[in-house]
Amino acid sequence: MRAAVAGDWRGNNVWALAAIDAAHEAGCRVLLHTGDLGVGMPNRRPYEQELEARLAERGMMLYFVRGNHDSHDAVHLLPRDDDGCRILSGHVRMLEGWMRLTDGGESITLAGLGGASSSDRLQRTRIEKANHVPRTLFWPEEVVSRFTVRCFLEKDTPRRFDIFLSHDGPIEAYREGKLGFRESRDPFYQPSAEGDAIEISMARRRLMPVAHFFGHHHKRMSLWDGQSDHTELLECLGADGAPGNLVCYDTLSQRITELDVEVADDDRG
Repeated sequence: MRAAVAGDWRGNNVWALAAIDAAHEAGCRVLLHTGDLGVGMPNRRPYEQELEARLAERGMMLYFVRGNHDSHDAVHLLPRDDDGCRILSGHVRMLEGWMRLTDGGESITLAGLGGASSSDRLQRTRIEKANHVPRTLFWPEEVVSRFTVRCFLEKDTPRRFDIFLSHDGPIEAYREGKLGFRESRDPFYQPSAEGDAIEISMARRRLMPVAHFFGHHHKRMSLWDGQSDHTELLECLGADGAPGNLVCYDTLSQRITELDVEVADDDRG
């Protein structure tokens, strides 16, 4: 199966639509997203409608995990489909847990674990208080869900997965100096972020994915760590507007190809 995988978009509709087009041109009918799609954030409704319209036009499905720039109030109100995904629209689903993904005659196992701690929590909460309006920008439950991790430990979970999506990366990459925690005046940020990374590593050891993709760090890196968890590809994706935001992954050959996202000068505004 050829699947496109994207990093953070943060509500950037111009980039998102161009990325969908690039994935379609590469022959991908499935687009996987590592979070910070920008769902439910203030003034994002036209953006979500534009995503749905373009995906429907291209005959593609988009599956994403929640990031710290996705509204948790909004996504938790979404209904679920038969696979347990939350339904944002006809062609957009939020993945919580795992599913078997079928495209034509091919089927793969896909797991998703969203969530990440925000280094700018204090700034976000100050903006909320200053506005004196119901405009939520920060959610305490944005952290990685321990409940979802525990669900991965259940005996009916497949022993080995094809693809694992998370928003942040595993703790091993931090300890080896490949990833770094962001600067923050919030004393609770780093302990919380470390907890997220530990939970992600626990899930990864249980799922033993062939490929693990994540975003959040806004830069493209291949971080295969050679550990004994059988993960052969550990890939961090870039953010919107930068190279390395979008790749094509062939699950059969395990080959990753970076895709160019072309945004016309007129569309950049």
